[in-house]
Amino acid sequence: MAQNEFQRCAAVEHRTSLHEQNPAKIGQQQARKDWVKNYIESQGNSVQNRAAITIPVVVHVVYKTATENISDEVIFSQIDALNEDFSKNNIEINNVPNEFQNSIANVDIEFCLAKKDPDGNSTTGIVRKSTNLNQFSDQTNHIFHDNQGGSDAWDDTQYLNLWVCNLGSFLAGFATFPNDADPGEDGIVINYINFGRIGLDPPYHLGRTTTHEFGHFFGLKHVWGGGSATCDGDDGVADTPMTNTTYLGECPNGTQNSCNSSDMFMNFMYYTDDGCMAMFSEGQKAVMLANLDGFRAGLTTSDACNPVATIDRKLEESLEIFPNPAINFLYLQLAHPFVDNLPLQFFDNYGRLVLDTHFQNKIDVTNFPKGIYFLKITTDQGIVTRKFVVSRF
Repeated sequence: MAQNEFQRCAAVEHRTSLHEQNPAKIGQQQARKDWVKNYIESQGNSVQNRAAITIPVVVHVVYKTATENISDEVIFSQIDALNEDFSKNNIEINNVPNEFQNSIANVDIEFCLAKKDPDGNSTTGIVRKSTNLNQFSDQTNHIFHDNQGGSDAWDDTQYLNLWVCNLGSFLAGFATFPNDADPGEDGIVINYINFGRIGLDPPYHLGRTTTHEFGHFFGLKHVWGGGSATCDGDDGVADTPMTNTTYLGECPNGTQNSCNSSDMFMNFMYYTDDGCMAMFSEGQKAVMLANLDGFRAGLTTSDACNPVATIDRKLEESLEIFPNPAINFLYLQLAHPFVDNLPLQFFDNYGRLVLDTHFQNKIDVTNFPKGIYFLKITTDQGIVTRKFVVSRF
């Protein structure tokens, strides 16, 4: 396909369509931007210095053909990519020029596939719906509704809804900005040919389309602002230099300049090839966390990442695990004695069993890949779970 025909992102076009349908939303967007600016100024460093937030994701796979009905493994690979990108654990970080190394942000937002549905039942966090539509568009709301060939959203105050479908040959994805979409039509839509990082063709094959659209979902603009890239536009973030280039279909080598400064072309909010994307900036982190605290606050308190279980209260109150994140070893401590041989099971973020053993004070996690894990202890009185992170520094 010709690069001038390919549309990397249609978030701005989708927002324009929403505003045309309801002009009052234009004022709402300006009010949101003003609120975010004031919030960041009033909070100072506390916006940046906070514990990691885990957000439940439900993936709606809407398909007509078997190829469009992507596998669970592809979905797992996308969640992995998101968690790496939002925690600056991706390998491309090392390629960021020295000029921008101090600007790289650990956004400290983690994502899990929901383990509890809106009715309180166990779930995989994956919904599969067949459709009679050949493809979907950023200019319609069909993807968001069962009765229009799509898939109904789960409560979008408690779940981040992510739709994967056929958007045609020339559109990779789009997202809704905070405080912009109607309930039930708020979330992220990604073309199945650009989702995940298994079996895809370069250059948009490493899950960065989804990372980019998540940025929009949490309130980020493109680095050049809205519309075309010119030196007259700006994203409102101080540490992302102004630019007149989108870098669509490009993977630059070395310093690139425009608007009298170096371009941060490796930023996720450019259109650079997936393999050249690497970072969010500290200023972008502040914008995302402010929007999360304000307009998407329900996602921060949702319990949908917690498995459905009856809890053994005595064990729950007694158990302590540390350090978290763990690097080589995870230590378990009980404040009160319990029966010997308490069963321990360790699961990864997708519910896959990675270790089945019995209670020990010291668990070797050296061979656990970095990521999010859940410790599960089952007794006659119920189940206790603990989330922890394995890091590699």
